[in-house]
Amino acid sequence: MGETNPYIQLLIDGLQKKKQVLDQIILKNQQQIEILSQDTVEFDAFDQNVSAKGDLIKTLETLDEGFESVYERVKVELTGNKEKYRVQIKILQQLIQEITDKSVSIQTMEARNKKKIEDYFSYTRASIHQAKQVNKVANSYYNTMTGKSIQGASTWEQKK
Repeated sequence: MGETNPYIQLLIDGLQKKKQVLDQIILKNQQQIEILSQDTVEFDAFDQNVSAKGDLIKTLETLDEGFESVYERVKVELTGNKEKYRVQIKILQQLIQEITDKSVSIQTMEARNKKKIEDYFSYTRASIHQAKQVNKVANSYYNTMTGKSIQGASTWEQKK
């Protein structure tokens, strides 16, 4: 069955934790999709979601640093005795593949969410521009009509 090495087990544990954190990030991305799909985006909810994702990303960075540190300790033993640690290496490879798949999925979701938020802001800017134009036209109309009414009234008053 092969031997076990406590350092390799630490690598496995770290990758399993990383996988769990990636699952949480996927959940946060799905929540972002829901928030951005609403007619009116709740920016407080979006901001909280982004903040929570930021914390998860910091956790990933810490896990990656720990993995690198442990891997440096065990790298020579691991590469020099592949058959001895065959079972643990197989588990590591499987976890790395799962993490890679989740990372690709997250990148796709992030790109989709970025596009949604850009579209939302583009639409909002266009709506604001249109509202400003309508307001400008309405003000112009009001000023024109008010001016004509006043001019018309004074002209009418002069004719009396």
